[in-house]
Amino acid sequence: MIDDKELQSALSGFSSQSFSLRTVHLLMYLFTNTNVRKIGPKEFTSVFYSLQNWRGIFERFDRDRSGRIDAPELRDALLDLGYSVSPTVLDLLVSKFDKTGGKNKAVEYDNFIDITFLTVCSLCMQMLSHSEGNFTE
Repeated sequence: MIDDKELQSALSGFSSQSFSLRTVHLLMYLFTNTNVRKIGPKEFTSVFYSLQNWRGIFERFDRDRSGRIDAPELRDALLDLGYSVSPTVLDLLVSKFDKTGGKNKAVEYDNFIDITFLTVCSLCMQMLSHSEGNFTE
């Protein structure tokens, strides 16, 4: 079993991208469905392969190869994943997750993971609230 800081170090050491603890915690939750800050080899393998998929999506939409995706690129990436967000929400996401405090008006790879996770979760919550208890897996 490895803890959150060990996972952060392993993921950051593997790629040239550093991962925030927030992103590491989201990944751990996603693959364990608990708030326990430890994962085993099976979950680590799942995280690793999932990150490769996210990296592929990120690179496909980072058209200028800057290592960041701006609002139009993010909109296209989310649309490709099946999620449509309004321009206002898109601007808010970019502003919130831009590591430069909004100067670049773009997000890096680890924050792209945060955004896609947050978008999926919020859309699931919307589906649940509109289903009036009729939602099934």
